[in-house]
Amino acid sequence: MTDKELDECWLALGDADAAKAFAAIQKLALSGQAPDYFEKKLLPVSKESIRRNIAGLADDLEEYRRDAEAALVDLGKAAIPHLESAKRDHFPSERIAATMPTIAARVRAGAPFPTSREQLRRLRAIEVLERTGSRAAAAFLSRLAKGLEAPITAEAKSWRQARRLVSPCRWTSFTISACMGSTLSPLKRDSA
Repeated sequence: MTDKELDECWLALGDADAAKAFAAIQKLALSGQAPDYFEKKLLPVSKESIRRNIAGLADDLEEYRRDAEAALVDLGKAAIPHLESAKRDHFPSERIAATMPTIAARVRAGAPFPTSREQLRRLRAIEVLERTGSRAAAAFLSRLAKGLEAPITAEAKSWRQARRLVSPCRWTSFTISACMGSTLSPLKRDSA
């Protein structure tokens, strides 16, 4: 797939039209390019990313402030201790301090899941990685599962747990020969 096609699929993952999103999931999974493409788009949740979103609440542009607030709400209960800590530490401005109680209340009220196109896009990206099934996709999901608690981390962890429960049977020449009661050798042809 070209970069433009990858970008279009990435945007379609957040689409409200499930059929369009499913088509994008299929394209990305079958392309095998998803793990590399998602490297910059899908990051594990970290304290730094939460602090960046908290700082974004003070941005001059309203669009960035809304995006930062949506990202914090999308994190769910994982954001609350960081919001409280930032408020206690007066980080970084009064504008943020005024916004924090509203965000914390939305999180505590259990905002509908998923709460934004971006969160929907990230959760569908997890599905793309699951469907890809490559070693690179599995490694990427493992990295995501090590992030702070958030919906995306929980999805990546659930994939790892499900994978452990239904890991594919690994057939080696030893297990095959033990099951067959013979050694592996080419089939002999009748000389008739």
